[in-house]
Amino acid sequence: MLKLGSKGRAVVDVQARLKRACYDKMEVDGYFGEQTLIAAKRFQIQNGLVIDGLIGRQTSAVLNLSLIHISEPT
Repeated sequence: MLKLGSKGRAVVDVQARLKRACYDKMEVDGYFGEQTLIAAKRFQIQNGLVIDGLIGRQTSAVLNLSLIHISEPT
């Protein structure tokens, strides 16, 4: 589970996924700071998830699914 203050490659991956899922102003820097927290909560709101700002199994799974839909040709 990733949360405020987390660091590392897993955070880079989540930030890149959030950025691709419409949060294009997000900085991908490997630190789960306020910007990442806000993006995570926005994503959770838009997808009917628990709004806790945590990147756990459910948020991560929905984020992965949303990227599949973004990548599919229309």
